[in-house]
Amino acid sequence: MSASTVETAISAVRAVYSSLGHNLQLPKRKHISIPVSPNSRLTHRKIQKALRLCNKKYVALVVLMASTGMRIGDAIRLTITDWLHAINQNNLHEALQNDESIIGYFEFYPMKTKKSNILCQTFNTPESNEYIKEYLKERIAKEEILTEESSLFKFNITFFIDYKRHFKLHSIKKL
Repeated sequence: MSASTVETAISAVRAVYSSLGHNLQLPKRKHISIPVSPNSRLTHRKIQKALRLCNKKYVALVVLMASTGMRIGDAIRLTITDWLHAINQNNLHEALQNDESIIGYFEFYPMKTKKSNILCQTFNTPESNEYIKEYLKERIAKEEILTEESSLFKFNITFFIDYKRHFKLHSIKKL
């Protein structure tokens, strides 16, 4: 849990006890500093080395997320139409043949802040678009029929189950 989440929870507990006439005294939170060694930092070189070990789908997904700041839930909900709109293209096959270095511009409502109705605007890099094009070309080469409403990143249902299970386990470990 983040520090702000903990503070919010503690404030809520204090408010409940206060409304019942109790003055709840809690110890102050201690800040623990964990030193980070220079070897544990991700460098561009380390990321490139890791990406060379991945298939095209994951490379395209990771580079898109890294360049835009999108969360995985938002990135995997993108359609081909969303990507075409971001790179100002109208046709998938023309976009895949385009050799220009294009910076994409995405507008979307993040799932995490969907209730707030806050529009997120972000850019991706030309490198990200090249990886996406390579991945889409691979899907076409496998004779997959792509429409503009197709998911930009194709995942089967077990990915979502594993993703949710991992997220829940990871959240439990943090507690």
